[in-house]
Amino acid sequence: MDALNAKNKLPKMILFSLNPNDNAMIGTIIGCFQSSEVAGKIQQGAAWWFNDTKRGMIAQLDSIAELSVVGNILRHADRFPFLPILYQT
Repeated sequence: MDALNAKNKLPKMILFSLNPNDNAMIGTIIGCFQSSEVAGKIQQGAAWWFNDTKRGMIAQLDSIAELSVVGNILRHADRFPFLPILYQT
């Protein structure tokens, strides 16, 4: 991926693993190859056979949220008082 990116030939991709334990690693790698020219250039997908249960879907969403902009916003919710949805009562 780095070689393609260096030549500006990295296509839009969706990455997923056959092992759900790799989700955090994939999420981290994806962050290294984002581009301001192309929104969502590299995305994390899900192998459907791991996510055909409620527990699997929640685990996938948790993994993506922890390593994304959503995770960053939630970790720093006190800086965003104009977003009341972040504050749970």
